[in-house]
Amino acid sequence: MAPGTVGSLVTLVALWVIPFNQPALLGTLIAVTALGIWAGSRVERVLGTKDPGVIVIDEVAGMVLSVLTLPRTVPVLLTAFVLFRLFDVWKPFPARESQYAGRPDRRRLCADPHRGRARPLRATPMSEVREGQASISHQFVADVSRMSRNV
Repeated sequence: MAPGTVGSLVTLVALWVIPFNQPALLGTLIAVTALGIWAGSRVERVLGTKDPGVIVIDEVAGMVLSVLTLPRTVPVLLTAFVLFRLFDVWKPFPARESQYAGRPDRRRLCADPHRGRARPLRATPMSEVREGQASISHQFVADVSRMSRNV
């Protein structure tokens, strides 16, 4: 099994077993994201590669984000897991583009939460997702503008 799948699966089980309330889940997401930015960049430096498979904290952040405002029932969690893994492999816009935008230490944690958000379970404006201090919606507009100039 791929490391990303294992990380997502472990997160799925934790989301089912641990009785998170909404504020605790949001706090967990913030903590995982901050820890992931810090630890992930250091692991990349030590290993000398970009986004090595041993780093799965981005999958944890993406899975948590994918169910942040949803009831954590078995059908919802299983659907979130399947869709998250599908979008993680497929990398639809803007997740694919976000891997190359911004600071290198934040790219990994920017792309996977996008995949967690790219699901039909609920619709939330992209302006609610933040990468550090920069709004993803600004990056989205910049990407669309750049793409339209290249057409």
